[in-house]
Amino acid sequence: MKKIVRVIIKTVIFLIIYLVILFLFIQLFTIDTPDIAKMLLFFLILIIILFFGIFLLANPTKKTGFTRVRRVKIKNIEKTKEFLAISNGLMQSYGGILEKKRKQTLLYIKILCLVVIGEIIGTILLAYIIPVIMLIPIKVLIVIYFIPVATLIFKIAKSRKQFIEEYKKNIIKELVKNVDKNLHYEYDGNEQIYQKYEECNFEEVASANTFECTDYIYGQLKEGIQLELAKISLVDCDRTGKITATVDTCIYSHTRMHCASPCEVRIKKNEMIKLDQSRVEIDSEEFEKYFDITSNSNMIVMQILTHDVMEEIVQFYKKYQIDFEILIKENTINIKFKTGNVFTPKLFKMVEDNELLWTYYQVINFIISLSSRLNQVIERTEL
Repeated sequence: MKKIVRVIIKTVIFLIIYLVILFLFIQLFTIDTPDIAKMLLFFLILIIILFFGIFLLANPTKKTGFTRVRRVKIKNIEKTKEFLAISNGLMQSYGGILEKKRKQTLLYIKILCLVVIGEIIGTILLAYIIPVIMLIPIKVLIVIYFIPVATLIFKIAKSRKQFIEEYKKNIIKELVKNVDKNLHYEYDGNEQIYQKYEECNFEEVASANTFECTDYIYGQLKEGIQLELAKISLVDCDRTGKITATVDTCIYSHTRMHCASPCEVRIKKNEMIKLDQSRVEIDSEEFEKYFDITSNSNMIVMQILTHDVMEEIVQFYKKYQIDFEILIKENTINIKFKTGNVFTPKLFKMVEDNELLWTYYQVINFIISLSSRLNQVIERTEL
């Protein structure tokens, strides 16, 4: 995402939070004596605003609406010995440190819950059992209640951010190297890959007006082809720069081949109503059950989509239930995987829980496998 847009978004969110809190303070300052119901309501609203406000400031492209995506469903697949060896090695090297950071964040969350509960119970006791609270000025009460809650929320946001960054810089980076030693990983992404994504004209691009790119993987595969891969979040903002919705979050891979296809070939999840006149029909009922193909050359499609290629694509979809779209354009293979938010550790799961890591390992491996397979077929085809 462009830096100027990011600054505008964060500034707008901060101003909204500031104005709402200021309004609540003004309302309370006009009260001569403490009103328990209003005070409890004030702190409840304040905690919600601070928590989600800081959460958005830390990650302005976090989903604020409901977007239906298919999650990676590969947890029940038996893990390979190779993966288990990699996972155990990573946990021995980084698991202990990361687990401490995760538990530290959870500790702050537990303390926050106890502080809020304690403040609510204390207010009720002091007001109704020991009416001491009536002697304390309302402004002093607000400061006493506000400071510990605000401090803990900021600590939670900072600790969570550090935990995610350390997980990516160590676990994901080493995982990528173990998949292929020629691959490299940058956790903060590379915005230049978005231009390539945009040129593919995927459906969701038109409805989004800004983006964020993270988890950039790049390198040269064994066949000598260049691979780029990243997580891309497409975000829709209004005129003020406020985020209204996350349109889509996906994994996008861009592979550059040695040879070029004379025409574009697009493969995507099939639609109930077939309106596209450039749709190509092929002699495979199983493939057409799941996918639609569009191109201006039936002959090229028949040469590229061999039986082996179609079988691999179908089996990949049936096994992992991930919606994806493939665009073969000139000397590139572009694949968009609708995986949702990935490469982010779960705060409420132990670092040693390798289910999440297994998911990423399989996704990266299959992206490489599919790209390499298509590249080999196109190279061998007389186009």
